[in-house]
Amino acid sequence: MPQHERRHLTITVPCAGALLANVSRGTAYELAKTGDLEVIQVGRKKVVAVAWLETKLGLEPGELDSRIDTWRAENRPAQLR
Repeated sequence: MPQHERRHLTITVPCAGALLANVSRGTAYELAKTGDLEVIQVGRKKVVAVAWLETKLGLEPGELDSRIDTWRAENRPAQLR
C-alpha cells in the first residue's frame, strides 16, 4: 500500500471510543454528544473520520488500520464470527 493511504475512512463511534480512550460504547456516545469525539452525522448514523482520530493521537495516515481491523474482528457479532 502506498504511504499515506488509509483502508478505512470512517469508523463507528464505539470503535473510535475504544481506540481513543479504551472506553465503553455508552461512554463513546457520551463523548460524541459532548463534542469530545468529533462525529459526522450520516442520516441517523454517527461515524468518526479516521483522519481526525489519527491526528488527535499524533499518528501518520494509515497507522490505525490494523487496530481498526482487530477491534472489528473482536467485536463482530457471534453469529458472524
